[in-house]
Amino acid sequence: MMQGYIVLACDKDIFRDMAVNLAYSLRVFDPERSIALAYNNISITDECKLLFDHLIPIDSLDGFVGSMNKLRLYETSPYDKTMYLDADMLLMRPNIRAYWKALNGNYFSMTGDKRISGRWYKKDIAKIVREFKIPYLVCMNSGVFYFERSRKAEQFFERAHDILKYHRESLSIIHNNRSGQYADEPILGVAMGEEKITPMPTLEGHGSWMVTTWRSRGHVFDPERGVCYLQKSTGYRFRQQWLSRGWVDHSPNFVHFIHLKPRAHYEGAAAWFRERRF
Repeated sequence: MMQGYIVLACDKDIFRDMAVNLAYSLRVFDPERSIALAYNNISITDECKLLFDHLIPIDSLDGFVGSMNKLRLYETSPYDKTMYLDADMLLMRPNIRAYWKALNGNYFSMTGDKRISGRWYKKDIAKIVREFKIPYLVCMNSGVFYFERSRKAEQFFERAHDILKYHRESLSIIHNNRSGQYADEPILGVAMGEEKITPMPTLEGHGSWMVTTWRSRGHVFDPERGVCYLQKSTGYRFRQQWLSRGWVDHSPNFVHFIHLKPRAHYEGAAAWFRERRF
């Protein structure tokens, strides 16, 4: 069965450029798998044609702005087994093969935490759990997820569409100050709770599947040596980001460079992948 990565680039050429950097990193550390670019309202370059095995234009639909198009990927992906990736990531280690093996047989999977209380996206988690009658809400960054072509996965995405259509105002918020672009994470988090999907854990000895650079420190990114390291806070006292309760070491496969920060590290790693080519 065909396995592959799919990346979204919608509305701005900067997302295409980031997707190109990501594709270079995939070609270096996972050259045997196919890569697809799903896009709208951007220009396609010769470099895109070189790097991506599939270039898939997607129609602009009401209610699906920017990152909301993640919820359309079941119908878009050309693969039997798909790993979705946000464009602002780089594959920094060669251990992603272990995750492909571990994910096999899951109709949908993502990193994250099960929660029944607290706040997320300015919403009361306990209230969401009660209203949707779910055992927990999965809180996560949706920069990477996996799904397999099956009736269960199709139903999962159909349910996510329904949640978006009928509950986006009460469940989500406008994302990145862009009109019509709601945060997709709460939608997926509720759908995962309804299906009692347990988030993918870190595989011992293979590093995390993905970690974001949001509020991280101690960055050491050296793809030439296969070194990828950063620290993330365990939480903050009084919700003040400078009052961390503690720090945890991470060595992720995919680094999700939120807002492309730290910029120097992102640009340095991207340049190395481009020079290495494939």
